[in-house]
Amino acid sequence: MTSSQNLSPKLTIYLITLIIIIFTWVSNSMAEANSQKPKVNIFNTKQELAISLADYTANLSEKFIKEKGIFTVVLSGGYLIDFLWKLKEAPYVESIDWSKWHVFWVDERVVPRDHPDSNYNLAFNGFLSK
Repeated sequence: MTSSQNLSPKLTIYLITLIIIIFTWVSNSMAEANSQKPKVNIFNTKQELAISLADYTANLSEKFIKEKGIFTVVLSGGYLIDFLWKLKEAPYVESIDWSKWHVFWVDERVVPRDHPDSNYNLAFNGFLSK
């Protein structure tokens, strides 16, 4: 039994809400620090989105590994994992120091890791195992 199976629905909703509040606060703080309004990007294709997300993720990874020695990423499920597939291709796969990544799951489903609905399984097969 994993720890996520022990969480009550109320606590799970509370934790997700807290994560959203923290993310919003950090995003707004970063925008204020840069004296910019938060930017909204609109992409015409999944390919454009995947490339932009890969660029952004690879740049953040490089920045935080240089500054902190690690890159911590929290993955939610759904389509986010599907759009990170570009990271397993050149030039990203060679430029990312995968050994410094610390990956956490926000909303992992309560299913075995090898289950088709498992976010871990989707991420592992989608880009982490590459």
